[in-house]
Amino acid sequence: MDWITAALSLSGYLITLALIPSILLKKNRHTISTVAWILTIILLPGLGGIIYLFFGINRVQRRSLSKEKANQSLAPKLPQIVQNQLLSNEEYLPINQSLMRLAQNTSHTVPTFGNHIELLTDTNRTLGLIKQAILNAEHSLNLEYYIWQPDQSGTLLRDLLIEKARSGVEVRFLYDGLGSFGLGKNFFKPMRAAGIKIAPFLPGASIRERWSINLRNHRKIVIVDGKTAFTGGMNIGDEYLGLNHDLGFWRDTHLKIEGPETLQL
Repeated sequence: MDWITAALSLSGYLITLALIPSILLKKNRHTISTVAWILTIILLPGLGGIIYLFFGINRVQRRSLSKEKANQSLAPKLPQIVQNQLLSNEEYLPINQSLMRLAQNTSHTVPTFGNHIELLTDTNRTLGLIKQAILNAEHSLNLEYYIWQPDQSGTLLRDLLIEKARSGVEVRFLYDGLGSFGLGKNFFKPMRAAGIKIAPFLPGASIRERWSINLRNHRKIVIVDGKTAFTGGMNIGDEYLGLNHDLGFWRDTHLKIEGPETLQL
């Protein structure tokens, strides 16, 4: 077994030698951080390299830059999408103009008028409104969720989507690969059969995605016909309705939005 030990040790040191240049050449990394990572992979050959690959590479910054480029390409198109309901600086009180600019620069959206926003804090009522909105859909349904459980609540809402897809409504469903890991082939099979477009966010199927397992999509969004939207903190599952006796009462804040702002979600 000595040769196996020697081979593993050699592999560990080769990984170490391969990673050191990457650490030294990394831009915007603090000197203390650089030294700490070099010591980690030297003192823990092999294991230190694995730890670095998981936690030492700033994938958030890399994806933020990619997202920023996408936002910049989309920004010129937003005023055209909501062109008839734009608000200009002149329509704001001077005290609010700086707040408007801040909102634009941080969210990469444009301010609009003609919106009605309802604050929802009762999860059972929130789900009821979402169900009704889905039943009333005529053209399109776009859903994006972090956690969608394959329990009674999740299955019921899925069946409503299938019903609408079969009636001719275009349905698209984006779910987080980790948060909704409980959703399997059997859950999706009738959805795909009905023509629903389904896509996972970073499901962890590839080695590259597994390095980014801590990057998740925490959004919870439902958009109906581009006119009505729901977004906020409530996921889909029995526990969010207080039906899990171990977890007990559950409170989440959600918004129901009607108007042109839904087009920017």
